[in-house]
Amino acid sequence: MVFCFNGFFILAFYTYSLTRLLSPLMFICFSFIYRREIFQFTKKFRLFSLIFLGVSLLPFFINFFDPGGMYAPKGALILTGSTLRSTAMEFRSYVNSSGAPFMGKLFFNRPVLTLYEYGKNILAALSPEFFFARGSDMAGIGTNGQFYLVEFLAFIIGLIWAVKHALSGNKFVQLLLGWAVLTILSAALTVQRPYATRTLFLVVPFIIVIALGWVKIINSISRKYLEKLVIIAVTGIYMWHLTFYFISYYFRFPVVYAQNWESENKELFAYLKKNEANYDTIIITKPELSTYAFLLFYNSIPPQDVWTKLIRHGADPDGWKHGKKLGKYEFRDIDWKNDFKESKNVIFVSQGWEYSDRTVVSKEIFYPEKFNVFPHGQDVIAYPEKKVAYRIWKYVFDRASEEYKMQEE
Repeated sequence: MVFCFNGFFILAFYTYSLTRLLSPLMFICFSFIYRREIFQFTKKFRLFSLIFLGVSLLPFFINFFDPGGMYAPKGALILTGSTLRSTAMEFRSYVNSSGAPFMGKLFFNRPVLTLYEYGKNILAALSPEFFFARGSDMAGIGTNGQFYLVEFLAFIIGLIWAVKHALSGNKFVQLLLGWAVLTILSAALTVQRPYATRTLFLVVPFIIVIALGWVKIINSISRKYLEKLVIIAVTGIYMWHLTFYFISYYFRFPVVYAQNWESENKELFAYLKKNEANYDTIIITKPELSTYAFLLFYNSIPPQDVWTKLIRHGADPDGWKHGKKLGKYEFRDIDWKNDFKESKNVIFVSQGWEYSDRTVVSKEIFYPEKFNVFPHGQDVIAYPEKKVAYRIWKYVFDRASEEYKMQEE
């Protein structure tokens, strides 16, 4: 049973970049709270458990300095990302032009800005609006929080109850609160605050606290008929929240956030797959968007081909190494002058907003039609909008005339 329990911490360690920090912190928290129970085991058993942990984590430490290990979370952390460097550079440029340039290094350096950014991230992660109202635009649907608004009061009451029992020595409640605090402190180390998936680990402790809050509310009602009315009312509100969520998720979200989630990549690579046999090179712009990952997924590229044939760009400022070339596919900017000198059939693919001067294209792929509605004084303005997701140019080299001819749909 103990090894099975340790195994869950180890599995969590390998599943997500944030759990590389959160999992060991949770293990330390658990070990501290239940230290008396742990020391009831024999020294031999405890030593064997530590050996088991060390052997299980050995693959991670072996691959830590590989591109997929150390560099994987580098761009997601405020400690190693480029955000702090850009902020420091901006403020120093203003201060350096003043009569006291030393102020730039004193107040706008990495340690100071890291603490400042970390504090802002913690406050953002504690935002009631994020948890119970709007949620996050990053990995969120924009209309719902992580929890329902109706649960806010129950959460506050349950949290007060939990804090009291944690201070009185309830170890289970101490573990729940430790779980929540460590998750917030760990997630605050990452960029793009607050990020929905990085706070997902709060679901278990928060749901238990909310449930405890509802129990306290229901038990505080002395009259049975009032208790039934409250239960019916709360159930009705939950049903409304649930309906609102599913409508937002299945109908609004795929349209409003289509560009954020690059929803038309499936159509793009299905189209390229159908045409690739007749072309020598397919060039797709903006490698920093990691469009190559969609090529791997939708074309079911075998892992061994990725390991042996995928050529990557050098690491960007955040440590990410994006795909550069795989077979016929190249991920780079279009060179409209030199790309026509190789006498090859070629397909160019750009984002919908790129190269707007080239109005004649072979094909355009559109995002779903979005219905924009916003207030204008006392009126409401509404209009449909259909954005271009990708613009495609297909050129075939005519060997008879030794010229490129664009193929239109």
